[in-house]
Formats: sequence, structure tokens, C-alpha cells
Amino acid sequence: MTEQKIEQIINILLNYQYKLSDGYQYYVYEDTVSNVLREIAQSILTAINSEEQELNEMDIKLVADQANVSRERATEALKKNKGDIVDAIMWLSH
Repeated sequence: MTEQKIEQIINILLNYQYKLSDGYQYYVYEDTVSNVLREIAQSILTAINSEEQELNEMDIKLVADQANVSRERATEALKKNKGDIVDAIMWLSH
């Protein structure tokens, strides 16, 4: 799954590269571009994954208790609602 996300990011970045290079003459080694894009994609994924892991344990417990659900469901609700406790509880209530 992570490898698929990296490939999607690389494709997006390559599309931007081609748009930016349109009309300009320059030469780059494709391997170099590919390696740089792979590093950028990995950095982006690392940032995204660390944001997802920053859910506060107290928030998870509060949502789980208030909505009477498991810790896993509370975590899912918080992720879907970008960490908003009230929205997470409301989402679980429906």
C-alpha cells in the first residue's frame, strides 16, 4: 500500500515537472529525477503518517467512552474527522 502511494506521488510530481518544463529546453538524467522524486514522495508519506499517529490518547479514550465503541473505532472516527472530537462522536452516532 505504501509503495502504491509513493508511485502515485511520483506520477503527480512527474506531471508537474513536464508542465513546468514545457517550452524550456533542458536536459536531466531520468534516473536522477526519478531518485529525487522517490525521496520527495517518501518524505511526504513520512509526514502524512506522522500526522496520523499524532492522535492524542486522551482524545481516543474520550471518544471511545462517549460513543461506547472500541478504541479502534474511536481512532478511525478521529482520523476520518481530522482529530475533531465532537465530529468523531457525531460520526459514530449515525
